[in-house]
Amino acid sequence: MGFKFNKEELSGPKPVPPGLYTVKFEQFRPKKSKAGDSINFNAEVSIVGGDQDGKRIFAGLNTKIPSWIQDFFHSFGVPMEDQNGEEPSIPGIFDVDKATFNAEDPTTWKYAGPIVGKTAQWEVGIKTYQGRDSNEPRQFICAIKGDKGECASLYPQIRHARDMASKD
Repeated sequence: MGFKFNKEELSGPKPVPPGLYTVKFEQFRPKKSKAGDSINFNAEVSIVGGDQDGKRIFAGLNTKIPSWIQDFFHSFGVPMEDQNGEEPSIPGIFDVDKATFNAEDPTTWKYAGPIVGKTAQWEVGIKTYQGRDSNEPRQFICAIKGDKGECASLYPQIRHARDMASKD
């Protein structure tokens, strides 16, 4: 007995149409970059609501572009730890499972922090790489709000990216 499949179905999921989506943080899938000189956090989120509910989108967050990491956390309404200090850091920890954690191997890192289960607003676009279309974030919509104002008044030095796909 054999099993047959539709060729189009085997090509993988189709990207969602470009637009603004509510997304929920699922996890990071960290690994070293190909050059080995930085970390790719590879954030995974799922769309909440609408026709695309449950579809996954990935955000390539690399330590060489820290402003995108900051923008990512701000989209969930969470500032970086020590946001106004000299060395802001990612909120949360990556060494949740002490039995498997290896500081030198990011694939062993498990994240726990304030964005787990939170939602954000992202503008999502489509990119083509090696002839295949996939989704990518174009803009993380900042959700920082507090008793003393919003992001622009709390952190006037920050300029969030408006089009992450732009080469400018």
